[in-house]
This record gives sequence, C-alpha cells and structure tokens, in this order.
Amino acid sequence: MAQNGSDIKIYVTSGGSVQNVIAGNISASLTHNGVIVDTSNKDSAWASNLGGEQSWSVSGNFTLTKTDPVQETLQVGLLYTIFVGEVSVSTATYGHSGTARIESITRTYDKDGMVTMEIAFTGSGALTKVGGITTTLAPTTTAA
Repeated sequence: MAQNGSDIKIYVTSGGSVQNVIAGNISASLTHNGVIVDTSNKDSAWASNLGGEQSWSVSGNFTLTKTDPVQETLQVGLLYTIFVGEVSVSTATYGHSGTARIESITRTYDKDGMVTMEIAFTGSGALTKVGGITTTLAPTTTAA
C-alpha cells in the first residue's frame, strides 16, 4: 500500500514523548548513507568491497510561523532528538528516530510568496527504525 507523504512530519522529541511537531511542514527527506570500502586489487577479476561507516541526515521545508515555539527555539549547532514519521496521540507509530545536530537553518523571503525556512539536521549516532514491517531480509554477509 502506498504511503501518503502528508502523514510524515518532523518532530523534536521531549521526555520520550513525540509531541513537538515543527509547524508548517511542506516537505521532509531522510537520507541514510553507507561508505563502501573497495577491497579489490590488481589480481581481482571483479570489484569487491566491504560496508563501512554509516551516516544519516534529515532536511525539511516549512512555512515560517512566528508563533510556533519549536521553530522559534531551534538553534544551529545544537543536538536534538528528532523523529521523522507518523505519530498517534504523542506516540511514534512509524518512522525513524535519532539524535541530530542542526547544520543549517535557511529562511527565504520571496516577493509575493510565502516566507519559508529549510532546516538541515546531521545525525550523530545511530538511526533507529520505529514500527513498520518486522520481517527482515538476511544479508549475504554483515557490514564490517
């Protein structure tokens, strides 16, 4: 079944409760990367590799809302526990959670347009999946 993008929002969590949605969310994206380490040499007939360090980031575009306490208090360089996903009654039901540092906040003031802001988070530590499918595919080998 297809996922409705309007259901996925960015939240700043507090005290274990996912209650602080960043207001005015227009779009959100989550990127999960892994470094691939080349282990081939001159004698290799085929390329070979190992999985290396992983990283993740989140970015979102928002309509600027002067009355939103979350938008007004977020600061570049500080660590926040964030959740990207669906929430039901202050409980995360589907998505991803982790600790991230705000890399940048960009406010855009277009003539005859909405005032918007983009917030870019860079993950610090593991990204945790919440809810969703519990069956997993077994990898051929584990990451190094």
